[in-house]
Amino acid sequence: MRRIRSGARVPPEASGRPETPAPPEILGIPAAPGRLPVFGHLPRLARRPLQFLCGLGDFGPLVRLDLMGWHAVVATSPEAAHDVLVS
Repeated sequence: MRRIRSGARVPPEASGRPETPAPPEILGIPAAPGRLPVFGHLPRLARRPLQFLCGLGDFGPLVRLDLMGWHAVVATSPEAAHDVLVS
């Protein structure tokens, strides 16, 4: 919970920003490097999207991203995308 000026506490769901931890099924997937505390990987993705996404293949077939509290998994190869979509 966060505090507002009056000292009252605001529940996370009322703050407008999702405060959910990563689901357990994606915790085993390696995270992309360069995550910032609040913004996650969003600044790097916004600055140079193609370079950032092309570089993710160095970290494995599946890579986890944090985008301001939203979690995403990126398939970095056609084979990985096929495995995710078919099975």
